[in-house]
Amino acid sequence: MTMGCLSLNPIASYADDNVSGGVPIDREHFPDRDFRFYVHNNFDLDGDQELSPQDIEKIESIDVGSIELSNLKGIEYFKNLKELYCYNNKLRSLDLSNNPKLEVLDCSNNKLRSLDLSNNPKLTELDCSGNHLTELNLSNNPKLTELKCNNNYLSSLDLSNNPKLTKLDCHKNYLSSLDLRNNIELTELDCNNNWLRSLNLSNNKNLTSLNCSNNDLPSLDLSNNTKLSNLNCGNQQYNIVLKGTKEFKYSNFPGKFDKEKVKSLVGASLGDDALIVNDDNPREVTYKYKFSNSVEMNVKLTVGYIEFDPERIASAKVITQPTLSYAEGDRLDLTGLEVTLADDQGLKKNVPFAELGRYNITATPENGTFLTVVDHNCKPVKLTFSIPGVPMKFYLGQTGILTVKKFDPTNVKSMSVTHQPTRLTYTEGENLDLTGLEVTLEDANHVKKVVTPAEFEANGIKATPKNGKKLALTDNEAKVKLTKDDLQAVETEKLTVNKINPTSMSVTSQPNKLSYTEGENLALDGLVVTLRDDKGVTKTVEPKDFEANGIKATPENGKKLALTDNEAKVKLTKDGVPSVETGKLTVEELHPTSMSVTSQPNKLSYTEGENLDLTGLEVTLEDNNHVKKVVTSADFTANNIMATPENGKKLELTDGGKPVKLTRGNLTAETGALQVKQQSSGSGSAGGAGVGAGSSTGHGSSAGVNDDAPATLDNGELNIQIDGAESDYKPGYAGDGFSNANAGNAGNANAGSAPEVKQPDADVKQSADTLALAQAQVDAAARKLADARKSQSEAPAPKLQTVTPAPKSQSEKPAPKPQSEKRIGMIPKTDKSASFAGLIALYAGLIAVLGFSIAGLAIFRKKKMMEENIK
Repeated sequence: MTMGCLSLNPIASYADDNVSGGVPIDREHFPDRDFRFYVHNNFDLDGDQELSPQDIEKIESIDVGSIELSNLKGIEYFKNLKELYCYNNKLRSLDLSNNPKLEVLDCSNNKLRSLDLSNNPKLTELDCSGNHLTELNLSNNPKLTELKCNNNYLSSLDLSNNPKLTKLDCHKNYLSSLDLRNNIELTELDCNNNWLRSLNLSNNKNLTSLNCSNNDLPSLDLSNNTKLSNLNCGNQQYNIVLKGTKEFKYSNFPGKFDKEKVKSLVGASLGDDALIVNDDNPREVTYKYKFSNSVEMNVKLTVGYIEFDPERIASAKVITQPTLSYAEGDRLDLTGLEVTLADDQGLKKNVPFAELGRYNITATPENGTFLTVVDHNCKPVKLTFSIPGVPMKFYLGQTGILTVKKFDPTNVKSMSVTHQPTRLTYTEGENLDLTGLEVTLEDANHVKKVVTPAEFEANGIKATPKNGKKLALTDNEAKVKLTKDDLQAVETEKLTVNKINPTSMSVTSQPNKLSYTEGENLALDGLVVTLRDDKGVTKTVEPKDFEANGIKATPENGKKLALTDNEAKVKLTKDGVPSVETGKLTVEELHPTSMSVTSQPNKLSYTEGENLDLTGLEVTLEDNNHVKKVVTSADFTANNIMATPENGKKLELTDGGKPVKLTRGNLTAETGALQVKQQSSGSGSAGGAGVGAGSSTGHGSSAGVNDDAPATLDNGELNIQIDGAESDYKPGYAGDGFSNANAGNAGNANAGSAPEVKQPDADVKQSADTLALAQAQVDAAARKLADARKSQSEAPAPKLQTVTPAPKSQSEKPAPKPQSEKRIGMIPKTDKSASFAGLIALYAGLIAVLGFSIAGLAIFRKKKMMEENIK
């Protein structure tokens, strides 16, 4: 007894053997939710979530179009299905092998890559347009009457077993031929936008509608198609290749080419047996091909002159192998690969690897892939061809077998340059480019590793000069030296570095900054100027190299910008080259929030009467963004800065000790204090008890000794005291006690006197020099008194009495006043007593010169203060 294998899948058993029992409407039997809902809503009449055998037997039509289906599993249960509409979904596969009674199928606009209809012999109508089909087998569908397979990727279509076909739409495919000789019942044909080069319709006498436009038909014979009422055959394009001749034989055209039907020929002429192209080698020849007096089609011949058509590659052959031996970790190098391509016209072209991409040819693995022993050893590189827009690749050929061995980087024995840099000739200023340089390392087992410049550092290789170095004329005829550990160094060939002779100059990168605030310095960072010679060699120059390259920028880099520079451009000039300009500068007005003196005037010390000179004074204005503007005194007015006192003002003693105050709106600043000294003074004549001291300008002042001021000899020392009380001081007079000749023949105390000064403070400051002179005279008097004392006898020293001169009148006699004393000099005592009365009388005039009025005492009191101010 023989036992067969029983199916353990009850659903599959049902589908295959039509056993009794229902089909649950669940996820297991109908995985697609939308299809499951459709079946439930349309066929589960009793709502028990199950299809009974009776329900299934009755189902002959299913329409699930446009409901976003992605899976039609479960369709196999409907064996009596005659019509299936599943258009406008997302189906990637469709199994109709268990639907043998199917007559109508519309699966258009899905994502089907294949469609098996071998178990659907009753199929009469098929619409599979708008999918990704690359082939379509209809040999088991003899009853097919209507076929729509347009908008796919079909390169061939066999309809020899479809004799009942009446309507065919196969437009927008890649058909180069179409055999319709067995389709004699065909009435409608749309084959536009294909690659058809011939179309034989002689057996299709029932044809009423034809659209064969946008193909490669140079001719078309419709003499047997007398029922045609709708015809579109325009825009035919056919390629012809002229191989060393201007003629293209009529016999080389596909189909029957009848020169008598050619009208309106442009670009060629008709010979006896060939089309003769004009001498100007036109790329196109056009004409109208007439079928009858009223029917014609436009034809365009694309003329090639032994040119290869890269869009119609038919085969490829490797004629030069790439590098096939590698060390593990090396990158695949296909640069040496060369392939002979042949198109479908029989034309061949040798193409190096660098140009394969232009012909849509790709290599697997791709160039530059890191190679491993496991993945790449003993395997070739495959070459494939793709058509733009077509999701498939055509195999063309392959390289030789790759050999990948493990390289020992710790035991390298030699190094050599196996490929020179692509570029060895430069123009000064260009960067060294080692692209193309290959260094081969070989280990102790003779395994070689090719190293490119990008991998030098990882492999311990040092290049001198290094890659990217800016070359100068001094690098001319130098070689790139390559070193690694203790291996013998190797070198490239010599470099050639030429001097650039530019004929043009251009700004190829604007400065980083074009917007400024007045007072900022022009910064040309980011500016790049390109010099170009007549051979197209270029050299880029940055601002730091302008001077070395003879380029001048106006305004120059670092120039302090003013509002007058707004909308100006930086002009760049170089001898012998047209000048160029940058973009416009924007210079906005500074809105300062602070003002400071950053450089003092060159001169701060003056003599009264000199003009204030603010040369050297610099004021810095600064805004909230710390933008600064330095303003000199010459630009104060333009920048609304006011100086007090103003520049050029004639200075007085009252200006001494004060700064120059600077104001701008609510901003203020000050210079250092000015020093203003009195003009140099001269001495007046003296006599008796009073003397006048006159200035060089004729203005003078006198000092007198108060009548009540005592002169005493204290412990052998002469003490001269001067009253500090107020007096009726007037410039040029000695005071009441010594102002006239009647009071002890005091002499003229008005020598060099000046008009009366109404302001004592001003007089005090003007008398500074007089004070210095008086001090010197005091010191001289003291020395003379000391000398005189030594010459006296041993007589007892006289006691100096206070001298009270007679007043000029009773009314003028001053009231007694408390005295304030100042010691202005003393004479040390001697061993012998002596009377100094005569001696004092001898120097009375000198002491009178040194006497002070109230103004003189004020000068003395303020001396220290004035010295500090002057400092």
